[in-house]
Amino acid sequence: SDSHTEFFDACEVFLSASSSENEVRGRARGIPAAGPLPRRSCLPAPSIPAGDVSLWNILRNNVGKDLSKVSMPVQLNEPLNMLQRLCEELEYSILLDAASRCADPCERLVCVAAFAVSAYASTYYRAGSKPFNPVLGETYECVRPDKGFRFISEQVCHHPPVSACHAESDNFIFWQGEHQDMKWKNKFWGKSLEIVPVGTSLPCALAHPHGWNKVTSCIHNILSGQRWIEHYGEVLIRNVRDSSYHCKITFCKVERGWAPQPPMTPTPPLQPPTP
Repeated sequence: SDSHTEFFDACEVFLSASSSENEVRGRARGIPAAGPLPRRSCLPAPSIPAGDVSLWNILRNNVGKDLSKVSMPVQLNEPLNMLQRLCEELEYSILLDAASRCADPCERLVCVAAFAVSAYASTYYRAGSKPFNPVLGETYECVRPDKGFRFISEQVCHHPPVSACHAESDNFIFWQGEHQDMKWKNKFWGKSLEIVPVGTSLPCALAHPHGWNKVTSCIHNILSGQRWIEHYGEVLIRNVRDSSYHCKITFCKVERGWAPQPPMTPTPPLQPPTP
């Protein structure tokens, strides 16, 4: 009994036998009761303009270095870190829910393929900023009762930066060992930065588990002008237990000298096929 009084964590609470007493204590501490959580629809403050940041002065002094170890001005960051960005890949988790209900393997593969490419949907408007790097051992948890899944991620290595994540629902299990150890190719003559994922595999454990890879991403106009991003390469989606069928999606490079313009109307959200 003396050990309980001498050694304890700052946030530790000894549970009593009375559940009602615990509930009263929780309300006194300001812990909300069980129920739907309010979620924000916008950031609490506007972003800091990064127009006055000279990337040329930063990059010219770090030629040949690993850019993940270079300190960047905070104006170039968005108010998220990489662990949170990994959770954004589950924005269209309804496609995995639909895949789990498909009896036809081809229809199931179509749903998984649509989910695989949906991870790039938000990158179109976010080429001008980067997420913060998590510290070693940092974790992030996201519970979405409305979507029916629970997500957790952790920074498991600092140099090279490696993150891992795991998500569960009644219909699927999603995990990845995201190797953020990218091969950086600095093309100063082309004003672009190419990011090549290394050893990335994203298994999705449905009744028939699937896996796929990621493509190369390239950020253009990193030194001047409006930054924009493109993705190119091949994504191979396959059933890890049945190699008789697969899906191959090719991301093509844009033509030289042409940059995409923002669309006038927002793209409608992806919808799963009608069962």
